[in-house]
Amino acid sequence: MTSKKKLVTALTRPVVFTDFTSGLCRFSATECPFGAKCKFNHANPAHSSPRQARGLRLEPLSTSEAELRAWRLSISDNHTIPPTVAKLSKMFQQALKLIGYDAGVKQEVIRHFVTEAGLQRIRQAVDQEYSHGATRPPVNTVFGDQILPFFMTITRPEIIESALLEQHVGTLFTYIYGINGRRTAKLYGLVLEALESFMKSPEGQPIDIETSFTVALSVLAKIVDVNTPAQVNDALHLIIKSFEDLISNHIKETKQTDLFDAAALLGRIQHCLGLGSNLPAATVTQRLQIKKATFVMKRSGPGGRHSNDFKDMTQINIMPTYDEIMSARAEYLPLVDLAQNHQQGLDGLLDRHFRLLREDTVGQLRDAVKVGLEGLQQGRPANGHSRNGARTYTYQNVQVNALLPDDRAGFKFEVSFDQPARSTSSKIQNSSAKRKEWWLQSKRLEPDALVCLFDSQENILFCTVGQLSKQHGGKKGPKLRSDKQKDKIAEENFKKLYGSPQRAAVSLILEDATNENIGKLIDLSKRPSKQSRVCLVEFPGVLLPAFKPTLLALQQMKKSGNIALIQLLVPVARGNDETVATVPPPAYASKTSFRFNLSCLMRTKADLFFTVNRPFDIKVLQDGSQLDDAQATALIDALSRSLALIQGPPGTGKSFVGVALIKVLLANKRHATRLPAGAGIGPIIVVCYTNHALDQLLEHLHNAGIEQIIRMGGQSKSEILEECLLRNVVKKDSRTKHENYSLAMLHKEQEDNDRKEFSVLEQINRADSPTALKDFLKLRWPQHHAELFGRPDDEWQTVRSKDSQKTIRDWLSGGPSGGNTKRGVKVLHNTRLAVMSKQERYSLFHAWETSLRKELHQRLSKAVSAHRSIKERFEAITEESNLRCLRTANVIGLTTSGLAKNLGMLRKLNPRILVCEEAGEVLEAHLLTTFLPSIQHAILIGDHQQLRPQIQNHDLSSANQRGKQYSLDISLFERLVEPSSGIQPLPYNTLETQRRMHPSISRLIRATLYPALKDASTVESYPEVIGMKKRLFWLDHMELEAPRQSEFDTTSHWNPFEVEMTAALVSHLVSQGSYQPDEIAVLTPYLGQLQHLRAALSKVVAIVLGERDLEDLETAGIETLDAVKPPMAAPQAINKTTLLKALRIATIDNFQGEEAKVIVISLVRSNPQNKCGFLNASNRINVTLSRAQHGMYIVGNSRTASFGVQMWADVVAMLTADGNIGTSLDLQCPRHPETPISVTVADDFSKVSPEGGCSLKCVDQLDCGHACPAKCHAQVLHKAVHCLKPCPRPLKGCDHPCPGYCGDACPIKCQVMVRDASRILPCGHQIETLPCWQSQDLNLVNCMVQMQRTVPGCEHVVTMPCYVDESSDQYACNVPCGAHLPCGHSCRNTCKACTARSLDGTATVFDTRHVACKQVCDRSYTNCAHSCRGACHGIEPCAPCTAPCENSCSHSRCGKLCSEPCRPCAEERCASGCPHSKCSMPCSAPCNHIPCDKRCSEVLLCGHQCPSICGEPCPLPKYCQTCAEDDIKGVMVDFIEGLTYAETDLDQTPCIFPPCGHFLNVDSSDGLMSMGDYYAMNAEGRITSLKSAASVPFSIKEVKRCPTCRGSLRSITRYGRLIRRAMIDEATKRFIVWAQSQYIPLVQRLHLEQDALAKMDSKLPAVNSVANTLVLKGSSEEQMQVLRKESCTRYKSFLRLRADVYTYRHNVDVEEQPFKRVLMLVQNARRRQGTKGECDSDDSLVQTRASLLALTLLLRCELVIMADFIRCRLSHAGFQKGDINVDFSKNRELCQKLVVESANSSNRLQEAEGHIFFAHYAALERQCISSQGGTQLLAEGQSHIESAKKLKDLHRTQTIAVHDEIEAVARMLRDGTFYEPVTNAEMRAVLAAMATEFSGTGHWYYCSNNHPFTIGECGMPMEEARCPQCGAQIGGRGHVAVEGVTHATDLEQQFGRLAV
Repeated sequence: MTSKKKLVTALTRPVVFTDFTSGLCRFSATECPFGAKCKFNHANPAHSSPRQARGLRLEPLSTSEAELRAWRLSISDNHTIPPTVAKLSKMFQQALKLIGYDAGVKQEVIRHFVTEAGLQRIRQAVDQEYSHGATRPPVNTVFGDQILPFFMTITRPEIIESALLEQHVGTLFTYIYGINGRRTAKLYGLVLEALESFMKSPEGQPIDIETSFTVALSVLAKIVDVNTPAQVNDALHLIIKSFEDLISNHIKETKQTDLFDAAALLGRIQHCLGLGSNLPAATVTQRLQIKKATFVMKRSGPGGRHSNDFKDMTQINIMPTYDEIMSARAEYLPLVDLAQNHQQGLDGLLDRHFRLLREDTVGQLRDAVKVGLEGLQQGRPANGHSRNGARTYTYQNVQVNALLPDDRAGFKFEVSFDQPARSTSSKIQNSSAKRKEWWLQSKRLEPDALVCLFDSQENILFCTVGQLSKQHGGKKGPKLRSDKQKDKIAEENFKKLYGSPQRAAVSLILEDATNENIGKLIDLSKRPSKQSRVCLVEFPGVLLPAFKPTLLALQQMKKSGNIALIQLLVPVARGNDETVATVPPPAYASKTSFRFNLSCLMRTKADLFFTVNRPFDIKVLQDGSQLDDAQATALIDALSRSLALIQGPPGTGKSFVGVALIKVLLANKRHATRLPAGAGIGPIIVVCYTNHALDQLLEHLHNAGIEQIIRMGGQSKSEILEECLLRNVVKKDSRTKHENYSLAMLHKEQEDNDRKEFSVLEQINRADSPTALKDFLKLRWPQHHAELFGRPDDEWQTVRSKDSQKTIRDWLSGGPSGGNTKRGVKVLHNTRLAVMSKQERYSLFHAWETSLRKELHQRLSKAVSAHRSIKERFEAITEESNLRCLRTANVIGLTTSGLAKNLGMLRKLNPRILVCEEAGEVLEAHLLTTFLPSIQHAILIGDHQQLRPQIQNHDLSSANQRGKQYSLDISLFERLVEPSSGIQPLPYNTLETQRRMHPSISRLIRATLYPALKDASTVESYPEVIGMKKRLFWLDHMELEAPRQSEFDTTSHWNPFEVEMTAALVSHLVSQGSYQPDEIAVLTPYLGQLQHLRAALSKVVAIVLGERDLEDLETAGIETLDAVKPPMAAPQAINKTTLLKALRIATIDNFQGEEAKVIVISLVRSNPQNKCGFLNASNRINVTLSRAQHGMYIVGNSRTASFGVQMWADVVAMLTADGNIGTSLDLQCPRHPETPISVTVADDFSKVSPEGGCSLKCVDQLDCGHACPAKCHAQVLHKAVHCLKPCPRPLKGCDHPCPGYCGDACPIKCQVMVRDASRILPCGHQIETLPCWQSQDLNLVNCMVQMQRTVPGCEHVVTMPCYVDESSDQYACNVPCGAHLPCGHSCRNTCKACTARSLDGTATVFDTRHVACKQVCDRSYTNCAHSCRGACHGIEPCAPCTAPCENSCSHSRCGKLCSEPCRPCAEERCASGCPHSKCSMPCSAPCNHIPCDKRCSEVLLCGHQCPSICGEPCPLPKYCQTCAEDDIKGVMVDFIEGLTYAETDLDQTPCIFPPCGHFLNVDSSDGLMSMGDYYAMNAEGRITSLKSAASVPFSIKEVKRCPTCRGSLRSITRYGRLIRRAMIDEATKRFIVWAQSQYIPLVQRLHLEQDALAKMDSKLPAVNSVANTLVLKGSSEEQMQVLRKESCTRYKSFLRLRADVYTYRHNVDVEEQPFKRVLMLVQNARRRQGTKGECDSDDSLVQTRASLLALTLLLRCELVIMADFIRCRLSHAGFQKGDINVDFSKNRELCQKLVVESANSSNRLQEAEGHIFFAHYAALERQCISSQGGTQLLAEGQSHIESAKKLKDLHRTQTIAVHDEIEAVARMLRDGTFYEPVTNAEMRAVLAAMATEFSGTGHWYYCSNNHPFTIGECGMPMEEARCPQCGAQIGGRGHVAVEGVTHATDLEQQFGRLAV
């Protein structure tokens, strides 16, 4: 079976691939679609099943699984044989039952229907093919038992609309259609016959007629959708005609519309087939239209203006093209009068709103880019605004840096540009942190921001900024690892914006990655030239998701013609009687048996039924519920109309009615859902324009007890709805098996695609490089590549160069330049390069570049297409899971743009009910997209007399005289309620009772807009506004507004006078202390005023600023003033509280739907032209005047407001009549209401009402009884007054007066001092003076007389006050502990920190526990003058000294660290000596002269004789015995006789002066250095000759140091013999430790490389050589060179390790060791001098172990590589033994060398490894040669194996690590198999032991074979053991070493400090 067939088989299997618990695949090895690449094991095919093969217990099947299996068997069992009638009927009925189970079962049913067996069963049902002898049943039975269950199965919404099953469903309906539709014609012949029979005699039929028609037409509609030929099939036309006749007859006969769904489906099919319908429509009646005289301007229709102007709007690109941007002609914009447009009806409606919405959104982008393009072409900079005022940011000198892969879009590209001018200001240019802050606060280039990249060459690309361009806080709570990774990437990307002071960079993603746009991007990625500058324009605040989904949805609706309630939405001509249209009821409510139960609204929950089109006593509903008259009427009418319109004036309870409607609809959902196949009302779609409004509405529904709410979209900020977000709900849903498998396959496909296809990005990035062109030529035109870069011929010897760029440049500059004829590129492709002219060469070169870019373009387009396809399939699976969750919801809430974005998914839900809140604020274009084809009931709630929809282009607004002809801002709600002249309106209800405003306030809108508006009784009892004379007042003024900042500034109007006056008024209101936060609000129409009000009010009160206003400020580009600039971490709020309350400040547009007790309004506009501005429309005035509950205060110029604005004029007239307008505002003091207070300017508040009252003195008494000293103020301030009069209250317990202020709390304890000379305390001490409160009770007095006492437990003697009880458990001893710690330090903690007291019964228990010592270690190193500066580490050895090495000589000093081995000085002459005796040894060797005892004869600078000994450097004159100071003369220099320097006879015993400055006489110094141990002395103690002890290894004990300061004495030449000997010993010890420390990491790397190599497969690349024979001969280095060529990267890291091992071997070679170097220097000196000495042949200090370990490691490393290579090569197909020519003789010689050297030094493990390596190489060589040539190798190999086995038997402990290896190599020799060296446990144990072999904490010894080892603990031998290297006996008993063990005394402390 082929792989493709296997995969198809796997796709149709309803099983999971693997059993994850056992690691077994559920397919056999022959059936698995992954074949041998499957990562799971395959069961034995001989067994009956994988489960039985594993012996697993079979779990009982679930009911659904058992029934599914039985059903599958019934289909596939003998499917080619016609079944019985009963079997076929049962099969279809069982399928209908199965789809009632979970999603996985549904998917399996459909997938099985499209198998060969399933399709055969469908054919048998259509053909009525039964088993032989069976009688064909009646057509009614066939339809009811077979066809109808099948139809109901395949028309379930979750099946027919499933993206995951789309392919299977398509196959199913294509099969039903059949060839030329014959199967459909036959099938529907049966269906029509059955339906006609049912309609003739419906009584007694088991099925519902409505269900039958609906399901049958649903199948037919899907057949037409899937099969394009069906649209021209005459047979289908006849079927449709038959259905039309049946439905028409049914409606005529029954007078019912219960076939509404069927009729709608039939109409949709007729629309697709281009057929008219004769069905009677239950729509509005069109009457004759009165013709009026009109004058129509001729307008050119759409099409032909530019490349993106079409008559058909579906052909228009959403984003503008270059031709469109540069077009001089105005765009075609349809008018509000549809009769003047090029299309009418539904098409005209959709066309109009598409073009106008696109002009409003895309138009501003188009104009902005045009300004930038013109500036670029004319060489002038952009000004940041387009002609329509749209704000932009322009970035200059843009360069495309690179194209990069991107998980979301497939690829992105990085562009760099000059830092913006403001970011390079002098303040922040040189500060990266300030640039970062500027980029954050400027809100530029935010993630997903829309930008446009363009140049002067007509390249225009619209892009979005990458999602990870900046780091954001994101969600609260702990972050996932993926979130942290994203934050890290975002921060790295953000750094590219602010990192450089000159250039910034950002990643962009193409908005539409079409083939054309990709080509433009590749063109722009070329290095920019002077002729083609590139610019980047950003459109701040413009987001594609805000308009693009809606525009695309309108295009889709135009294509499909599918929109609900068309007859009601399309404008209809008004009749002569001016009546409103008749709106039919919802289809689901038109059923005969359907009625609404309103019990959920009744207070008693009693049943109250309502049936549409029947009488209903609405009084019962009004009395029994909380609805008022108008609300109850509106609710009943809304339930009765398929398109219900409810107008809710301010404060009338629109939201309350909306919640009540949804409650009723949900309560009757079960009753309405009677149709099968998901034909019920489904979830209710709730739509709002803004996220804020949507969250509010859904929260109201939640609070009303409505459950199962799902909120779609990611912009919700409601914590209440967090669990209702779709993304969170989906997480709880489990995917089906098929979905999980599909996801796994898609992930794999995506990884393969991204890795393979998007590799082209790197090639595009280097497309301009000569290397890219070179590679391209090699692939496409190899003959030209060979000429340019191949082997040189005679002509090209002077042209070729290793530099590809130079080669191409030289070729282009060559060739003749003349000639009139120029050959074409096609001819040049076949012409030699050398014979081309210069012009032809350039022509060909440009053709190469063009071809290269074209190929890269095609490859990238292909990669993007594949990525997009995979992404769509991912989204289809995600959509499937989303749909499952959405179908279970009662309410689905989303914004209009969110609905347009998810239009396809929501259509699959088939919802029946739509509710839109604030419909008057929603653009008709947005609202039209919500009318999904399945909607039967739409309820629009809003108020067209409040705010209209917001648009960007004022030229399209109805408020603009020119824009009135377009009226884009007229909502659908307003158009239906108040259509234009000649159009019939729809009926609507208006709510009439307002419960918000005081009647005096509501009168302003009642008299102007809502004459029927009533006031609820509750609003009449509202209290007056505290601190104000009147609750309603207009403060009129003539102060002019501030001038605009620029000609483009349209939103920054502000008025300084009103800012100050408003701030003062708000301060006055807040100071009353009567209003809670958010009960006072400040409103203004302009963002500029909002900005300045924020600055002013933030200095007085805390402000709660709305998020929508902050967003508007950012969108408008108005920067936050410094006074209120928010911190970077929290820019969304200002929390600066200086008074008691807070308030809300907002623009009028963003305050609709909100309210506050007191409203202060700043109108802003005041100008000589009397331009009112934004508030010239009654809608905004309505909102402005209807927000207040208790009081409203307007600050503005009444003349400017009312000039030309009738509503303002009416309002001013009413206020004037009532005396509520004037140039001064009357305040009222709550305590002195009769006092007149009037303010005209802001400063008046501080004069007449400084504290919220009046200027009179406060008359209220303070709580203490004193009079209030302040001026009249509010009660809350009155309570805060602090009384400063003397306190009259007496103190308790005495008669002393209180010394504090009245407003202060009286002291609890009287502090007056009382004197009594006879006062005796209970302790017996006398005290005369005490505070009063203590004198009242002497037991409260703490006696402070100092006493000495002993603390129990620690026994410290402590001086303490008398009152302290040292025996108490609570007493803490503060004396320093001082105990000696194990580390050697004294404890510096206090005693209480180390000693804990506790009670054990009646006894006190003391527990001493010292905390960890944190002092500096300060242990002195023995080999230098330094001490350990690390933290105390207890008994652990100190870290190596990191100070510079102090060893030096007269020639040089060591440049290494103290802990590293020194290199011996190589100078031949030793500086030791004097005129009487001189050393003849090299500098680094022990001196061989007799030190001189005479006094130095030199004279100091002072003129006196040198006090030092002969041969030593003279000291400074200050050490002159004659001239020295007394302190120097008094230094004791003779420890034996106790003589001072002044008392010493220098001629007899001179002194020695070390560099440290301390000095001794020569006798004391010699004694300190133990000179008698190394020199022979006479009776007088003078040196006579040398002793031989200096040549004994490690015989020198510690080199003594200065007894005063421990300074070094190594520079004193007198002691050169013993110091040089000690330095050799020390260097050798350091060498041993260093070599060990370097060796261990190399071995660990080898182990890791071995493990990695073992996990690789055995594939090697093909042989590179021409002949298929490999030669592995010569040295190991030559062999490794061959492997480098043949193995590519397989051994890359292994070969690096080998190189490091090779270097290590050189560094530890015997010749490199310190003693060996000294020995060679001495031998060289002796040869030159012709003498012999004691060091001539002494090599006992040469350590060979390190060199042997290095050789062993090198051999093992090479052997592992070689063995693996030969094994892989021989296992390769086509290779045999003779194909590898090997000769490992050199390798075996090296192994033999290892054997000999290891045996000589008694290193048994290395000796055994040498034998093993030899045998292994012999076995490898035998694998590659004939059997005749391998006999000798076999014998030699076996001989070495036997030697290794003998070592194994003799030294089992030392060789345990290679025991297994010996046996494995022996088998390899014997059987010819391969042995792969592995790292066994024993080898790892040996390595671990070596890592601690030299512990540094014990004492050092040497075994009889000179192998060093250490003994820990006390440092003396206590037990016997064996040397780990040679097996010699070591250790001892009772501190006595065994024979042959020597004690390296001098190593004990020095080596311990090395911490190895």
